[in-house]
Amino acid sequence: MKLQAPAPRSTPSDDNLIPMINVVFLLLIFFMVAGTIRPSDPLPIDAPQTLSAAAKTAQPTLYLDASGTMILNETPVTADRLADELMTLLAASTNDIATDDSVNSAATRSADFPSAPSLAIKADAQTPVVLLRQVLQDVRLAGIHTVELVTQQAFEHP
Repeated sequence: MKLQAPAPRSTPSDDNLIPMINVVFLLLIFFMVAGTIRPSDPLPIDAPQTLSAAAKTAQPTLYLDASGTMILNETPVTADRLADELMTLLAASTNDIATDDSVNSAATRSADFPSAPSLAIKADAQTPVVLLRQVLQDVRLAGIHTVELVTQQAFEHP
């Protein structure tokens, strides 16, 4: 009995390449789903650091860099117009709440529309305190009494 060696294939086989392509596509899909996509801040701000956990940010947001440039909800605003812009924004949000029919229940009202108007301020760590104090006075003049200062969470060193 004579055994013959199998004839060599004339074309290279891609059978080993298909599982690798499948793994690459699965990794691509995983990173697309697992990654977080959020819009970047309108100003390059290096927020101060804190050791406490980050709180949920209220809307609207005021961005303030070290040079005094301010952006309120994607709209540039000057220091002398800040109080007026905040009052306009507050009046618009109050009208939206008053005309919305879905705020009949107390649970909906407390979850979606807080009773006191609030503002998140994301200020650069190098912002002068004098400038931040003036901004807080303008916020108070506009009738906003709840303010969140947005910070970055710092990690404790052992």
